[in-house]
Amino acid sequence: MTLHPKITIGLPVYNNAEFLRQMLDSILDQDWQDFIVVVSDDCSTDETETICREYEARDDRIQYSRNEKNLGSLKNHQRVLDLAESEYFMFARGHEILPPTLLGCAMQVLTQQHDVVLACAPTRWVNEKGLVLEDKFLSLFDTRGCEVITRSLLALWSKCEAFYGLGKTQDFRSVRVLAPFVGTDLIMILEMSIKGCIAVLPCGDRLRRYYYSENYQDRIRRHRTDMVDNAGFFDKYFPVARLPLEILRSVWRSDIGISRKTAITFLVLVSAPIKYTISRGKAL
Repeated sequence: MTLHPKITIGLPVYNNAEFLRQMLDSILDQDWQDFIVVVSDDCSTDETETICREYEARDDRIQYSRNEKNLGSLKNHQRVLDLAESEYFMFARGHEILPPTLLGCAMQVLTQQHDVVLACAPTRWVNEKGLVLEDKFLSLFDTRGCEVITRSLLALWSKCEAFYGLGKTQDFRSVRVLAPFVGTDLIMILEMSIKGCIAVLPCGDRLRRYYYSENYQDRIRRHRTDMVDNAGFFDKYFPVARLPLEILRSVWRSDIGISRKTAITFLVLVSAPIKYTISRGKAL
């Protein structure tokens, strides 16, 4: 294992045994090999631990640890970020498959285009057999060349798959990545978009497993349970209401100037009710 790897891939897992081998294989098959994988197992009850230890024994770039108690999704994500010591960092999921040129392509963009803060692969939904679901889409916007107001608007309207892009570890730690409210991934992408551009790479598709059979309200209930289980009355009973306020907080604490902050605030106030109306009641 490289003593000072360039990239840390943070892989929080919980009961991911069904697809975990495919995920780990897709990491180990990357064209860029200077990385470590920090795996944090949140007390899985299936074969996740056995699989992780098998891969750890096979390749010393994989570092597996198991939490003493279940931390929940947010804290488990935070743990892998806290453990990163490399210059670059990327979150991953235990049921996805990465394209083999993702890391190499991302590193080329990040080291040559200094206005890029996140580099990610286009993402497609696949079923349990790995077949692409042609009727379901995950919109991602390449914002290179866009001014900060445009970048912010596109962040608000995109799906949040750029959360799983590669970027500098210091940038991940300088934004609110894992705040305890519904929509924290959107906040991270917005704050990254204020800092710089998001690059969507020509490296092939990242395949994300589709296992949802829920509409918007089901999803909000799931997020509320996962993220704000110990929150106060407001977050428990009005989980979505906080998000526009947190978006505005992100905008107004930035250093982009009053005129830009005012313009983005207007766009947020117009976009938020429209997006909520469009999303409400729909399946993922």
